Amino acid sequence: MVVQSDPKLSSPNAAPVRRTSERIKKMEAKTSIPQKRTPSTSNAQILLKKTKLHHNHTPQINPDPVHVADNHALSAERNVYTMVTETLRTFNKHYLHFILAEEKRCAREEADRETKTKNCSKSKMMKLNATLYTEKRIGHIPGIDVGHQFFSRAEMVVVGFHQHWLNGIDFIGQTASKSRKKGNCMEQSVPVRVVRGHKCQNSYVGKVYTYDGLYKVVNYWAEKGVSGFTVYKFRLGRLEGQPPLTTDQVHFTRGRIPTSISEIRGLVCEDITGGLEDIPIPVTNLVDDPPISPPGFVYIKDIKFSKNIKVPAVAPVGCNCQGACVDPRSCACAKLNGGDFPYVQRDGGRLVEPKAVVFECGPNCGCGPKCVNRTSQRGPRYRLEVFRTPKKGWGVRSWDYIPSGAPVCEYIGLLKRTEDLDPAADNTYVFDIDCLQTMKGLDGRESRLRDVSLPSYLQKVDEEVSESVPFCIDAGHTGNIARFINHSCQPNLFVQCMLSSHHDIKLARVILVAADNIPPLKELTYDYGYALDSVMGPDGKIRQMACFCGAQECRKRLY
Repeated sequence: MVVQSDPKLSSPNAAPVRRTSERIKKMEAKTSIPQKRTPSTSNAQILLKKTKLHHNHTPQINPDPVHVADNHALSAERNVYTMVTETLRTFNKHYLHFILAEEKRCAREEADRETKTKNCSKSKMMKLNATLYTEKRIGHIPGIDVGHQFFSRAEMVVVGFHQHWLNGIDFIGQTASKSRKKGNCMEQSVPVRVVRGHKCQNSYVGKVYTYDGLYKVVNYWAEKGVSGFTVYKFRLGRLEGQPPLTTDQVHFTRGRIPTSISEIRGLVCEDITGGLEDIPIPVTNLVDDPPISPPGFVYIKDIKFSKNIKVPAVAPVGCNCQGACVDPRSCACAKLNGGDFPYVQRDGGRLVEPKAVVFECGPNCGCGPKCVNRTSQRGPRYRLEVFRTPKKGWGVRSWDYIPSGAPVCEYIGLLKRTEDLDPAADNTYVFDIDCLQTMKGLDGRESRLRDVSLPSYLQKVDEEVSESVPFCIDAGHTGNIARFINHSCQPNLFVQCMLSSHHDIKLARVILVAADNIPPLKELTYDYGYALDSVMGPDGKIRQMACFCGAQECRKRLY
């Protein structure tokens, strides 16, 4: 992989190209509204149990322009896909905050906590007027395409896709026998959005909801239901002109996770880690003929230091917790993080929200390796695969569901001084450690809310920080799985700087964390952080590189 193209497509005379932890200089994005879909040939039918429609007003049918909550008005820098993504991320952030609060109480049953926290997240967003499309709408919801997957009904509620977080069908009521009164979808030709719920053993919630598209009512009849009341049943036919019903393409026999290496199609390497990681990472190639594997690369699982860099001293302070950190009031590491733990216990440890820097427990701490505040130190815990893409070189995907906030991997390579980089060399795999610059918002970086106070011995370093980035990680010849993760203008991972074994913020660890709930076989991506027109060639002219990420808001150029 060479960022977005094969090595043979990259110019050998290109100036240094390096990645950063935050996207530099906000890019302008034009607003786009999905166009009406054209007919296709799908005639799938579905049998659905439904009761009488109860409503006090006529729903909107494909209104134009799009009407949403005031605080989500469309602007020149945002489009409907971004709005949906940001709303779901806000929901997940509130959800994890409530999980954190519930874990402190630890008095309720697991199922009760799950239901309560999702409902609290939804209620808080509604109170803050942070939900999308509050008016009931008929037809497609802008920003949600056929095949979109949700991880709870509450997620569907906050983006305006579904009105009831508890019930599966809108307008449902089962307290009496039903009769036909005005709201008949068949006679009014009102399309129905259909979402299929799937049980999934690999999903962290045990179930996912997939949007199947719009259906029309083609027939209906009445019969006695299990409760003894008269209910109406409807037969639905899928409207033409929509994308075909597809599931994620799985390159395994019988469409399942393989039970043996022989079942993996296009396998070129059984384990690129050479046994260094707890979970093997296979490499597949169904693009090249003959298939090839990544050349000139040595896998390592720990950061290596250049000879002219002094290995930082072990962190001078540590917590006195025993076994695991559970009480933030007495944990010294929790105090470094603003008085609370940055992770929740759920799903093996999930980061509640992005922070300027996260302080994890280190060698001088009394807790053990299973402490939640050591989550990122456990290495990759999902079944990952390196695969060949048609236009972007090598990429990475997961065979498992990855919940939002879950650390995926650390960016590993040779840690060196930035000034030691060869300007004439290919620095595609170089990652700038710009944690302090990001915290300060220097050089156009998008700074995060600073929710932690640096220890006194680090405050002087913080005050003296400049726009230059003194250290970087070079994964060109030695590195780990992170070097194969591609760029996207709308990524599903974000970069989090962390400190654990030492507290030298200039040498912070770079961790890639899930920004969204990521379904299996979805390519993992993060924003490389390049500024447009920032790369100069040896001739002094601006060099450009096309972006093939395929995102709805793709900037069309990597730099």
